[in-house]
Amino acid sequence: MSVEQSGPSEISPLRDQAEARLRESRVTGGGWSGTTPHELDLYRMELEIQNQSLQELRVEAETAMARLAEINGRLEGLVATRTEQLESALRKAEQNSREKSRFLSTMSHELRTPLSAIMGMTGLASRLATDSEQKRYLGVVDRSLHDLQRILNDILDVSRIEAGRVCLRETYFTLDAIFESVESLMGSMASEKGLQLMFEQPSEFARLSLMGDELRLRQVLVNLVGNAVKFTEQGSIHVRCMPVGRGERELRLRFEIEDTGPGIGAEDQKRLFLPFEQLDGSITRTHGGSGLGLAISKELVTVMGGSIGVVSEVGRGSQFWFEIPLATGAELLEPEGHPGGVDSEEAIRSGYAGRRVLVVEDDAINQEILKVLLEGSGLRVDVAHDGAQALLAARCARYELILMDLRMPEMDGFQATREIRALPEHRGTPIIALTADVFEEDRRRCLEAGMNAHLGKPVEPSLLFATVLEWLGARSDDPLDALGAGG
Repeated sequence: MSVEQSGPSEISPLRDQAEARLRESRVTGGGWSGTTPHELDLYRMELEIQNQSLQELRVEAETAMARLAEINGRLEGLVATRTEQLESALRKAEQNSREKSRFLSTMSHELRTPLSAIMGMTGLASRLATDSEQKRYLGVVDRSLHDLQRILNDILDVSRIEAGRVCLRETYFTLDAIFESVESLMGSMASEKGLQLMFEQPSEFARLSLMGDELRLRQVLVNLVGNAVKFTEQGSIHVRCMPVGRGERELRLRFEIEDTGPGIGAEDQKRLFLPFEQLDGSITRTHGGSGLGLAISKELVTVMGGSIGVVSEVGRGSQFWFEIPLATGAELLEPEGHPGGVDSEEAIRSGYAGRRVLVVEDDAINQEILKVLLEGSGLRVDVAHDGAQALLAARCARYELILMDLRMPEMDGFQATREIRALPEHRGTPIIALTADVFEEDRRRCLEAGMNAHLGKPVEPSLLFATVLEWLGARSDDPLDALGAGG
């Protein structure tokens, strides 16, 4: 039988024999004696077949590796392209966010400047008006302006929330102070509709020292109480506060705002806390509002670490509630400022009459408003139209307090503050930013520039007088003290 005629079935036994001979040869140290040429040919043929198979496997492996390298290269290209696209999208989103922030900041400033002038002049006219009908007209204008201001604030708050830029500013406060503030803001609106507005809280917590964001807590309460007043035509509104949990240094409080209004159906309750939602298209025409208050309240409560909800039934009124944790102090807080609720304007008139203050403001109408208000409280007022004039005035006179606008020609309020702070006689002079820039970063920049406080326009006369009263007499000739007071 020739090698060419040998099939696979014949090769296998011969291979076994060849391997046995090979093992025997290795053991005995002999050669290939006794192996026939036919067997050697078969063995050689088998080695050639195996070698050919290895060569084919190597070619297949090299082909696979080349294919894998090609696929890997494509994947790397796709990943690089996708990464570049994502980075480009991120850069574009960041750019859009910056442009949106600049736009909102600019529009806020531009809207607040005339709004401040209108509100200021309306307030001055109300002070001078003697006719009851004139006072009523001016009161309507004032309420409408405040509604416009609230809508503007709501839009800005939604933008802050969307951008994740809501920052909490924790301070010490009491429930008494919170409720008094809400009552002063909402009491007249409730009484005009013949509604009873009542506040309830445990007496042992009324003056307990609490730490949290007083401003945001008050904002949520005002939103919820305002909604209750808006939609309740008769009856009462109860505002309650009660503890629902207490730790060593923390108190979890539950606030409830219950009204005797029309109530809300189960399906409508699901949409209550969505932005720009009104349960009925006629609500906007009948009651006004932007539909943002509840959405903002939900986000603020969430940021404060709490939860919010509603219990309501059609025809049986509504109860909005929220719970938030607050840090507690061991002591009871006494009322701040002047005892007995003395009017800030009268306190300035009786305690600081004749003191000299500088108003730095480039808008002529706002200059006039501030000058009339402050001079009416007994202060001597100088006016500078921009930062450069303010610096010149500060070099020539010693002021007890400076009110500083931020956006002005020639020299803005930030540079003017830094330049004034460099003057030895004004290292410790209180400087208060009074500006239409109301973002948190604006306040932070004011403090970093050396200002002591920040008031956003339009500013309420009562808040203006309270702030001026707080800082009059707080002068320090140590620049570190002056900056520390602003922190």
